[in-house]
Amino acid sequence: MSGSEELLFFTPDVQKMNEELNKENAYKVLDLISQSSRLSQRELASSTGLSLGLVNLIIKRLTKTGYIKVSSLNNRKSEYLVTTKGLMNKAQRTSSYISVTVKTFMEFRRRISQLLGDFMKEGHRRFVIVGQGEIASLVEMMLKEMGAGVKYRSLKPGEEPQADETILDCRLEGYEGNVGVSVLARLLGVNGISGETL
Repeated sequence: MSGSEELLFFTPDVQKMNEELNKENAYKVLDLISQSSRLSQRELASSTGLSLGLVNLIIKRLTKTGYIKVSSLNNRKSEYLVTTKGLMNKAQRTSSYISVTVKTFMEFRRRISQLLGDFMKEGHRRFVIVGQGEIASLVEMMLKEMGAGVKYRSLKPGEEPQADETILDCRLEGYEGNVGVSVLARLLGVNGISGETL
């Protein structure tokens, strides 16, 4: 494959990634404008981490697409007003985000339930949770739902698991130093030791 063919082969993926990044950057700017209409472009750039030139370009695009209106307060200061179309776009993105979040939560809940169910079938009834955060909280919630026959605790620093406890590792640091079953690896469908897909 020649260099130009390779470039053409990868271009659609790069273009798609750039489009998504541009949409995300535009959403950041639109969100800030909806919170405070009198932010300067410099303040928008600082708050979003984008360059001043990119913020200027995004504002022009948001104006052209009808998501915001620009009104001059004086020669140096402008006010940005989010239009109904802009508010609808923001509401759709929020709704989509909530939908994806709920679907992800439900899928992770199902996978943890399946993992714990498999352990229960093997006769495991005592568990110890290693780590803190959202995954550990979700594991704890699922263990509570399993009923009175299940006992669990969170492993505190310096404590050791007991021989009859099944270790549920909920840490996010990756696989190094992993003990027991990596819940994160199971949620993501990855082998906790080799990193290969299960």
